[in-house]
Amino acid sequence: MKVHLNRFRLLLLCVLILCLYVIVSSKAEASSMLEINDSKNEYELIPYTSVLEDKSGRLVIYDLIQPELSDKFVQVKSETPNYGFTPSNYWTKLKLTNKSSKEDWLLEIAYPPLDSINLYVMDGSNVVVQKHTGDDTPFPYREMNNRKLVFKIHAEQDQPLTLYMRFQTQGAMVMPLNLILPVHYAEKEQASYLLLGGFYGIMLIMTVYNCYLAFSFRAKAYLYFALYCASVFLFFATMNGISFQFIWPYQVEWNNRAVIIFMCLSDIAALLFSRNFLPIKSISTRLNGLYNLFIIFELSNILLLVLDYSLGLEVAMIKFVFFHLLMLIPGIRSTQAGFKPARYYLLGWGIFMLGAMLTTLAEIGWTPMDRWRIYGSQIGSTLEALIMSWGLANRIHLMRKEKDLAIEQMEESRKLADSDFLTGLYNRRYIMKTFSSVLGRSSQNTMAFLMMDVDHFKRINDTYGHDIGDSVLQKIAALLQQCFRSNDVIGRLGGEEFIVLMPDTNIQQAHQAAEYVLNSIRSYPFEAAGQRMNCTVSIGITVWKGTDEDDIHQALRRSDEALYEAKKLGRNRICMADS
Repeated sequence: MKVHLNRFRLLLLCVLILCLYVIVSSKAEASSMLEINDSKNEYELIPYTSVLEDKSGRLVIYDLIQPELSDKFVQVKSETPNYGFTPSNYWTKLKLTNKSSKEDWLLEIAYPPLDSINLYVMDGSNVVVQKHTGDDTPFPYREMNNRKLVFKIHAEQDQPLTLYMRFQTQGAMVMPLNLILPVHYAEKEQASYLLLGGFYGIMLIMTVYNCYLAFSFRAKAYLYFALYCASVFLFFATMNGISFQFIWPYQVEWNNRAVIIFMCLSDIAALLFSRNFLPIKSISTRLNGLYNLFIIFELSNILLLVLDYSLGLEVAMIKFVFFHLLMLIPGIRSTQAGFKPARYYLLGWGIFMLGAMLTTLAEIGWTPMDRWRIYGSQIGSTLEALIMSWGLANRIHLMRKEKDLAIEQMEESRKLADSDFLTGLYNRRYIMKTFSSVLGRSSQNTMAFLMMDVDHFKRINDTYGHDIGDSVLQKIAALLQQCFRSNDVIGRLGGEEFIVLMPDTNIQQAHQAAEYVLNSIRSYPFEAAGQRMNCTVSIGITVWKGTDEDDIHQALRRSDEALYEAKKLGRNRICMADS
């Protein structure tokens, strides 16, 4: 028992020593001073920065130098201070001394959406410099022409300075603080603008390209995706301070609301694109109705932002997770239903959602804020735009394939409707409706009609059977296709009766063609039961001239009469109709 008690005392002593170490080290860190020297071009200020929350928002700089408040500053424990969405003001304190040969530095707050930052440079208890920046002031009034929030700091050699800053914002309270030499900062900004230019260039190209495709193909999906890309472009341009710098430098109130307004507009465009890109209506009518409700909600949120920005901002952040889940569900359902382009949709939206989640969680203070989390949404958006474009191309390819298949099936159906099932020639229905089109191909408004009938066909059927009779008809059809021109129309009217329409053909040419057919069939080696079978045809001819379609039908009757005249005269012959 005594041994256990001694162990407990030893453990308790270790815990107390550890607590004392944490307290002492915290105090030491909080009171540590940044020493600037010539070995570095840039300093992260957070390890040397302490912070004080001002819930009332009433504290002024001279309150903070009083001992009772000065001791309440707490050392920042995270890499980048992030207090999420808060109504409180936050004060930071930084002590530094300059041991380098360079006296001019830049203090960077690398989060452009912050509303108001007041800087106080103290020499002892005196304020020697007081400056202000933030997006609550027109951009041209800033000390530095830069999209980020930057102060010029002059620190003479061996001069100790204390820097106080007051932060106030309606958005996320994020404080990425850096002290950088101007030359080095210019180099960093050049690289930063290059990366941002790449992102904005891709989004702008996607916007213009999809607008072009939307009007070229008359496809709403391309238009909605173009609107989505444009909204995302403006959202990030505002978020990064580009819009305030170059587009609306004096519109302070608009700039403050534009971030969330463009977020809502991009959500609406994404909903419209998703509903048009995916077969949502066929998958679920409830899901389609939910899309409509969410679009109304987004429009209401924009109105709320105009009336009450803080409340509208909170609503916009709360709906974030629900919106992305709503965008994923139809993609999953469409993939399960076998809609192949939905795979691109899921991949693109999943990547964007991951990047957006990283940025959002960092902004609300749940995860540390670093470079990858700051630009997570933009990286995700870029990849999403590229993947969605591939998905749209795949969808258009699929639609074209389906359209070509439908046209092919329709053409096949038309051919079946216009063709004789036994011989493959045109049927009576097609022949009767095609007179005008055949005549349209005639340059002389003349057309020869050859009406022919297989002689003694009933005897062939009765003697050899219907299979042999069908075979005879098929072989005669094949012979007819060999005997006539490509622009002649050959058809089977029914039974053993055939017809040929020959545009731009006079009576002599028609007779020559009929003679050729007669001889070809007469000499063809038809067989039945292993024996040679003779088969002949009778042909009636008439030639029509004119433009009246009623005369065409009269010419057809005359050729039919000529055919029966040939049969009366003994078959296996040609008979011309009276002119």
